[in-house]
Amino acid sequence: MILFIVLLLVVALVGLLYYVPVSVQLRYKRSAEDDSGQLDVRWLYGIVHIKRRLFAVDTGIGKNGPALRVVHQKGNTASGERAKHSLTLAHVKRFLRDLPEWQRLFTQLSPVFRRLLRRVHMQKLEWTTLVGTGDAVSCGMTCGAAWVATSTLVGAASHILVFDSAPQLSVQPDFQHARFDTSIDCILRVRAGYAIGAGFRMIRLWRRRYLHGAPDSRTHAHGDDQHP
Repeated sequence: MILFIVLLLVVALVGLLYYVPVSVQLRYKRSAEDDSGQLDVRWLYGIVHIKRRLFAVDTGIGKNGPALRVVHQKGNTASGERAKHSLTLAHVKRFLRDLPEWQRLFTQLSPVFRRLLRRVHMQKLEWTTLVGTGDAVSCGMTCGAAWVATSTLVGAASHILVFDSAPQLSVQPDFQHARFDTSIDCILRVRAGYAIGAGFRMIRLWRRRYLHGAPDSRTHAHGDDQHP
């Protein structure tokens, strides 16, 4: 009898963990060439909380040529210790060299992503953009193009995700200054069971890719050595 009760409690707990949603809030803001952002992942009503912050996105010329540097929070610490990662031409060349393998991997993962995204609910989407060129005529044309791009992206997302509320979109002109400011705030929710199941399927495909030789594995399908 005690064993039956324990098994029943375990099944109930697993079922609870499966149905409790994972909430993901993403915020990004670009103002006066300063970038900032924040990612919050919550599960079990906030008992599990993962938080990351984006401090800056910079471009420049380094010893390896043009580079994109991202400064973000290191780990899930309250102190907000910062880490820096750079994307250089060497990384781009390496990616292009392995592009056929990445394309095959993407083809294999696409059904998993599509199946998961059909179960993701967009609870909130607020996207505000301020565009200016310093000239009234070109500013109007640029705002029109920005509005078309914004609405097209959101329209495409609405065919992939489930929107629980209408998105709040705004594109405003600044006729006096040359600028491009944008702010995005969105909240996504999905049942933990769907996310866990998709994660296991992706890990299985990734391991199969690793064993058969692919980018970043020890032996490539085309016979190259391991990446440094």
